[in-house]
Amino acid sequence: MRILIVDDDAAWVHMLSCYFVGGGHEVLSGRTWAAARSLADNAVPDVILLDASLPDGEAGPFCEAIRSDVRYGRTALLLLSGTEPEAGCGADRFVLKGLPMVELEAAIAAARATRGAAGGGK
Repeated sequence: MRILIVDDDAAWVHMLSCYFVGGGHEVLSGRTWAAARSLADNAVPDVILLDASLPDGEAGPFCEAIRSDVRYGRTALLLLSGTEPEAGCGADRFVLKGLPMVELEAAIAAARATRGAAGGGK
């Protein structure tokens, strides 16, 4: 499974990357939405883990751009934040940062199932 992590917290990105790479997944990461969009356009991810707030803006416009592009029709989009965001950003799931990894994995599997993708394959 190809996972794109979009977050400006380098320690958080490193922790998630190590966890998912250790599980046999391919991980891409970007610190801004512009960088993330470029990465996603070059290698369509199965999952995007998106911080709710980044240096170049809030999650809404990025979610809308991803959801309006047919290439990402099967891409699961999960919004990660320390606080619950306002509704309507277009993400498949919301996950609080700091939850146990097993809960993040369950949210990814549920979001992938919603998008018609395999639940947890590599």
